[in-house]
Amino acid sequence: LTICNGDSALLGGSYQLVSGTYNDTYSVPNGCDSVVATTLTILPTIAATATLSICDGDSALLAGSYQSTVGTYEDVYFTANGCDSVLTTSLVVEPATSISASASICTGDSLLVGGTWQTTSGTYTDAYTSVTGCDSSVVTTLTVASTINTTFAASICAGDSMSVNGNFESSAGNYSATFASSGGCDSTATT
Repeated sequence: LTICNGDSALLGGSYQLVSGTYNDTYSVPNGCDSVVATTLTILPTIAATATLSICDGDSALLAGSYQSTVGTYEDVYFTANGCDSVLTTSLVVEPATSISASASICTGDSLLVGGTWQTTSGTYTDAYTSVTGCDSSVVTTLTVASTINTTFAASICAGDSMSVNGNFESSAGNYSATFASSGGCDSTATT
């Protein structure tokens, strides 16, 4: 006789839970005893453990329901021999990752954020997959600094000269020079 672990069989006058040979004595119609020797085999319960990782916002079917929180869940199945098998699953919920960044560019430049080349100030989000396989994002605040254009007026007398942008100029005209502003962008001074 084969039974599953946790079950019992009435043998040898009582309920047996342990593998072994048990004798039951009966009387037959001719008055003699008959002995039935039963070998009892207890099949073990199969227990297994597993770890399952999901991303925050996802769920997994465990313990008969969809689970989305960290914990330990048990599922009971039948093995090929008809006995219970228990799978204990430790559920891990990997968080979504979000990183904030800031960047500055000058007017006329561009930066690849939000999936395309951006030329205007704003907040842009790029989505990625983290090393755990879950969503991650980088939220970039982009600032576009303006160029600075300044105009100066100067007068000189005929025959004189004036230092403009490192050169001595003696004729009328517009003379421009480009410098880096405190924000790192181009600034133009026109005299």
